[in-house]
Amino acid sequence: MTTMQAVLLTAYGTPLAAWDHPVPPVPPRGALVQVRACGLCGTDLQLAAGELAPLFPLPEFPWVLGHEVAGVVAELGPDARPPADVADGSPVAVYGPGGCGDCARCTTGHQQLCPGSGGWLGVGRAGGFAEYVAVPDARHLLPLNGLPAEQAAPLTDAGLTAYHAVRRALPALASRGPRGAVVVIGLGGVGSFAVQLARLLTPAMVVSCVRRPVELADHARRLGADAVAGLADGPDGLCDLVPGGEVDAVIDTVGTAESLRLAAAALRPSGRCLVVGAKGGTVSFGVGSTDVPFETELSTSVWGGLAELHDLFQLAHAGRLDLSHVRRYPLADAARAAADLTAGRIRGRAVLCP
Repeated sequence: MTTMQAVLLTAYGTPLAAWDHPVPPVPPRGALVQVRACGLCGTDLQLAAGELAPLFPLPEFPWVLGHEVAGVVAELGPDARPPADVADGSPVAVYGPGGCGDCARCTTGHQQLCPGSGGWLGVGRAGGFAEYVAVPDARHLLPLNGLPAEQAAPLTDAGLTAYHAVRRALPALASRGPRGAVVVIGLGGVGSFAVQLARLLTPAMVVSCVRRPVELADHARRLGADAVAGLADGPDGLCDLVPGGEVDAVIDTVGTAESLRLAAAALRPSGRCLVVGAKGGTVSFGVGSTDVPFETELSTSVWGGLAELHDLFQLAHAGRLDLSHVRRYPLADAARAAADLTAGRIRGRAVLCP
């Protein structure tokens, strides 16, 4: 077999469509994985539209997107050193950021920041909107251990990104206990996981802040939110919901100017804001800024480390995460899935299944 079906982006701004495409070779230290499920997220749509080209230029066209992959090991490379419980035929998930394994960032658990990773899956190297994907290093394979592929795939980005951000928010909540408050802006793929993980990892009050609060309130509360606010409520409306009127941490999974201004304005002095969404929002930051309180910690938060993904899978295997909000699409229906995601018709994650 030399060709496979793949969803290709032929140029920025063109529709996603399925074509025949060469099967990638097996990397010597890695593996060829037969894809069973690959998540479709807002970042894929931004990449396809060219919105992220200044930050993440795609290497070439046609290009295979897709960075949330779960499948089956079709073939290990001759020099591969996979985890002990991974072999040919094993159901696995793929850690998308990669990482060289040797630099200071990799050895301290921040592989997503590795300067020598060779590119993120679906961004710097061909992704999983295809029947097969090449994984450069077998160390980046995680056994599914009975977890369905369509549920496991979103954990590798939406889940991991949320887990990393929530963990980074914990210091701002540590001294406050149940009197603390964390706000999650957005309730898409990442936001849905962030609400759940904030509920699991902290005793603080969890507030879900969304554009359509009436429509999404029940969904947010099922995921663990104590209260639901609307973006239009502004910082005063948000702070009215929380103990003492102070927000300790905000995780902004949207990243627009509107959401980021709200996040910064709602924080207490010395609070922490983690910006996950990449919608181009900015605020003025500095001692003289009127956008943020004194001693506010404002940071971007990107993907997560390999050890964190292993931790997240342990939570999933223990049944502590709601993984049911997945909508399956055949690989050839990628354009329809993209349209549904753009129109806000998907709660949780769309998953393409070859």
